[in-house]
Amino acid sequence: MEIIRNDFLQLLIKDGNLYINTFKKGFPIRQFNDFLRDQPRMVITEFSALKNALDNEAKEILIGKWKEMVECYLSKDEMKAQIKINATDEELQKNLDVYIKQVNQCLDEHKVIFGVKEEVLSSSLKARELFTIAEGKLPVDGEQAKIVYIENSDRKPTIRANGNADYYDMNFFVEVGKGDWVGEKVFSQEGESGKTVTGHIIPARLGKDRDLSYDRKSIEVHHGKERIILKAKHQGIVEFKGGEISIGNHLVIDGDVGVETGNIDFEGNITIRGTVQPRFTVKATKDIIIQGEMGVSGCREIESLFGSVFIKGGVFGQNGTTIGAGKDIYLKHANECKIRAIGDVHIGTYAKGCKINSNNIFIDKVRGQLIGGVAEAKGIISAAVVGNRMEKKTELIVHGFNFSQLEYDRKEILIKYKQYLSTIEEKQKKLSQLYSKGQNTNELRERENIQVSLDDNLQSLAILDDKRTEIQKWLDTKTEGLIDITKLAFPNVELRMQNHVKMLRKGMCGKYYLWKGQMNKK
Repeated sequence: MEIIRNDFLQLLIKDGNLYINTFKKGFPIRQFNDFLRDQPRMVITEFSALKNALDNEAKEILIGKWKEMVECYLSKDEMKAQIKINATDEELQKNLDVYIKQVNQCLDEHKVIFGVKEEVLSSSLKARELFTIAEGKLPVDGEQAKIVYIENSDRKPTIRANGNADYYDMNFFVEVGKGDWVGEKVFSQEGESGKTVTGHIIPARLGKDRDLSYDRKSIEVHHGKERIILKAKHQGIVEFKGGEISIGNHLVIDGDVGVETGNIDFEGNITIRGTVQPRFTVKATKDIIIQGEMGVSGCREIESLFGSVFIKGGVFGQNGTTIGAGKDIYLKHANECKIRAIGDVHIGTYAKGCKINSNNIFIDKVRGQLIGGVAEAKGIISAAVVGNRMEKKTELIVHGFNFSQLEYDRKEILIKYKQYLSTIEEKQKKLSQLYSKGQNTNELRERENIQVSLDDNLQSLAILDDKRTEIQKWLDTKTEGLIDITKLAFPNVELRMQNHVKMLRKGMCGKYYLWKGQMNKK
């Protein structure tokens, strides 16, 4: 079939190939651009052969191809089909019905049966442009399993109307009864399958599964069709250890600790609705809360081995009371008592004539007073007022820490933390598999061994997290030890920071800090 003829040449189509006959030399090769513009189906693939044919008389030299009226291209994943109409704009508009028919025929030949854009076919066809005519549907993965636990107390102070923190009005425990809901897992969901433009189904992935983390001794499991529900096996306190929920033992004393109860020594948590009478003691392995508005007066000892102590009404020690905690201590006020905590001490209004020893000591920065006695901390001592107008001697001692070493320790803790998380995840997955199997002796023994090891890992993780929080608190001060007096320190207040001692001779305020072994003020 002849498509172009002039005095110099003839262009022919045979079996989809483009040939040239030249009658005489000298036709400018640049004028071929006009041919290509007027004949969109023509494409030159053999440029050297074309040039030689124009420079010399030649007969039926292959120089290119003759494209189809409509070309269809499928993406490798068959998620997209594209069309190119090889025509001029005038030809397309003049013969639109013919080209639409050709497009549909081309799609049929390539087995495109899904996602065809009918609106493009009806009104948006364009000449000499590659455009998308059909798109597949991607699969939608199912929703991952959802896990929800009962919200535990975050042990943050109540914020008063003036914006100040109230450390003696706190929600310390979340108590649950036997059979109460404490958490659940909603199973992962099936996804929605996808489809290619050629109609092939693309399976969707099931949503990612997640494991519940709970103490099997204190929490029971109820399996349903759509979810697993966790319930408390007994009355107690909600606790989390390294992400594992459990129900801790809880002793509630509705009145006072005194003659009727005797001294208390309990493995678990204790809530005392009243007070602790003079000369009596209260000991627990976990948290102790004393809710009486009048506080405690003249008791012998209140000690939590591994938890925190919260005394809403404060302490009148009469120089015979000791308050101790494996974690933190929260008091409204403290009078003539000994206070020691592995963690921090928080006091709301004042500490008078006390001996305090802890990691950090925080006395309300707006109105908190530290009068007389000795306050000794490793990292931070903070108070609004220190001493009094009577110039009662008050000692503030900060032993300090190595900032660079703490930065290194934090990095090491993060590494260990990630390692524990990985180990815990593996053991939890293994336990889930074992719990879904039978109950033979070997499997029961393996389950028990893994559970014991998992509990140890969770306990270690919790310890690491406490240590990380403690270190971060110190690093945030940008010092190696800090005494922060926000309002006034009276004369006869002694500040000790490592080997440095400063006796205040006049009233002042500000921050005294350690850096590189030196005591500074800012």
